[in-house]
Amino acid sequence: MTDQTARIKEMLSALSKQGNSKKGLQTLIGMLGKMDRQTEQAIMRTIGQQNPDLAESLRKQYFTFEDLVSMDDALLKRAFEEVHRSTLAASLKGQPQPVRDKVLLNLSPRAAAMLEDDMDAMGPQPRHVVEEAQREVTEVLKRWRNVIL
Repeated sequence: MTDQTARIKEMLSALSKQGNSKKGLQTLIGMLGKMDRQTEQAIMRTIGQQNPDLAESLRKQYFTFEDLVSMDDALLKRAFEEVHRSTLAASLKGQPQPVRDKVLLNLSPRAAAMLEDDMDAMGPQPRHVVEEAQREVTEVLKRWRNVIL
């Protein structure tokens, strides 16, 4: 049994013990949040195959870095004010163009140009650096996600 399979079984077991309750989902979300992105994504795919209803419930409550593309632009603008430019630059390394475009769109033209310069200047980054930057950005975005302007 692979480590990933063991984690999936542990998560599903924890959830089933709590009867698919809100507390069970929160436990599962907490476990996912402590994993590296690659494992997290693989587990989400597997849960989606094994239990589509659970996967949908998770997607509604679990916020990932890539979810920023669906956030309100006004909220993103305000949230990005709390994120250091170097952290934002590192978080965008290796991201698909729609994610990069959404971020750049929600910065001033000057800040967007400086961010692009920072990304070019920093070169390739180790995965753990990118993932940590994404975690930092995601934490800020989570706080802003439910804010009503």
